[in-house]
Amino acid sequence: MIFKKNKTKVEWEINFLHPIWRVFPNHQNCIITEVRNVTDKVVSYHCVNAVTGLSKWDNIQLSQTWWIGIEGIFGDVVILHEYERPDLPAHKKIIAVDINTGKTLWSNDELIFISSGNNYLIASRNSFAATQKLKLNLLTGDTLCELNEDEFISTSKELKNNERLYYQTPFEFSINELQNKTVHRFIKKQNKKDDIADPVEVFTDVENDVNVIGYSRKVLTEASTPMYDEFIYVLSNKHTILYKDKIVSSVNMPVIPKYFVKINFLYHIKDKTILKVVKLYESNI
Repeated sequence: MIFKKNKTKVEWEINFLHPIWRVFPNHQNCIITEVRNVTDKVVSYHCVNAVTGLSKWDNIQLSQTWWIGIEGIFGDVVILHEYERPDLPAHKKIIAVDINTGKTLWSNDELIFISSGNNYLIASRNSFAATQKLKLNLLTGDTLCELNEDEFISTSKELKNNERLYYQTPFEFSINELQNKTVHRFIKKQNKKDDIADPVEVFTDVENDVNVIGYSRKVLTEASTPMYDEFIYVLSNKHTILYKDKIVSSVNMPVIPKYFVKINFLYHIKDKTILKVVKLYESNI
């Protein structure tokens, strides 16, 4: 790979106008966002190109408008679930959505998602007699077979062994445990008032001279409960600040994780509603 170092810049950003609840990158260049309109109790899903920020599809809403969420992205399929009831976080139902079009491929009201790979998923069906474990075609929802206990354990291990993350999340360190000299020096300088809360989030790319740091700073208020301002910095190993942003102000608990990295892009949420993407360096990938 050939890189040009220290070409950090904001590549694109999108304001979804309502709080971004979750962000999911897939194995290709797609980003799925789950956006929640808290006032109207409506959830919408959006898919953008991870590199350009251009929309593939947006504002997809399902029949259950609020008590719904994402299990994960597997291959080109987004798997969603509903909730058993508002006061019970147990999941129910499986809804499969094509990541390329936003259209529902299939749904099943009787099954509960367990795990999945890129070709099939495992689900359970509860009855008075027993709990069935089923292997389903990911694209169609057709039942491929019923799994006995040994088969279920074996298939689950296979899925786990083949599991891949297509992005990187930061490592978490207490301030006293920071080993990276660049990060340690920076945090020590920032923490003169001893107001930075553990943990500090760190992602380091030694080859490309990039250190991404996320931290929470305690804010003095009249309330007894502490509040926090959240920050992200990108530093070179020579302590040059390549990028910085205050991503949110006065939240009642630290935001963890604050960002993720995919290849040469940093993704983070700003002010709850904005997805912001920063190119850390040039890449020929």
